[in-house]
Amino acid sequence: MGTGSLFIPLATKKLAQNFAVGSGKWAKPLLGLAGAAALTAVVADAVGRANEQDSGQLPKYRLDPDNAEGPLGAVGAPQAADAEHQPNRKWARRVKKLAGNSVVGAVAAGGLVAASTWAAQTSAQKLFKKRVLPDLGNGPLALGAAILGWDFIYYWNHRFMHETRFMWAIHVVHHSSEKYNLSTALRQTWADSLGLFVPYGLLSLLGIRPEVIETSRQINLIYQYWIHTDAIRTIGPLEEVLNTASHHRVHHGVN
Repeated sequence: MGTGSLFIPLATKKLAQNFAVGSGKWAKPLLGLAGAAALTAVVADAVGRANEQDSGQLPKYRLDPDNAEGPLGAVGAPQAADAEHQPNRKWARRVKKLAGNSVVGAVAAGGLVAASTWAAQTSAQKLFKKRVLPDLGNGPLALGAAILGWDFIYYWNHRFMHETRFMWAIHVVHHSSEKYNLSTALRQTWADSLGLFVPYGLLSLLGIRPEVIETSRQINLIYQYWIHTDAIRTIGPLEEVLNTASHHRVHHGVN
């Protein structure tokens, strides 16, 4: 699954376009589903809370300190009252479960539309047509700018993954490995497709061609792979300017 996640942005690109607002044929139905699920969640939660409160009224009685087997002066039988409210409690639990499932459905459907729309509107192909700088071509200058630009955006996206709850829920899979080795680099989540990231397509506004941006992505992935190891202790002076295996071990550390 980790290896497969490296190819998801390529494999799901056309599929995600179907959920983008304005161009996707499934966007409106999915938004309708998200709205219906959200409404169901609100109503079910309100009904569940009301039933829970109704069934939570216990009979008033005091315990006989000399007789721990039962109540003294109980207003009605506690067992009978509990049995009377049992159906309401079951109903409340079912309604609350419906509310929880509806929330998940609303977030998933709405999140898919939002992520797909964001990806479609900020794609490198689309932004390249609106570039503010001349076309840099396919030479070393363009590739160097793409590598540096990708690394800069990658840093902020990675930081947001650690500082926002939604993004951390996506990224935490990568940090769940009990051993730190090259396989950790492949421990990736498929839910990256649902994230709202700083778009790498912004590089196209600077005249960098989409295919050059894709090349920089591949170079970045290869570089990120080798730093997930404890076999390399240090690479000398380059430790001062590069993200290295020793730096990344600290990043993954839990002690």
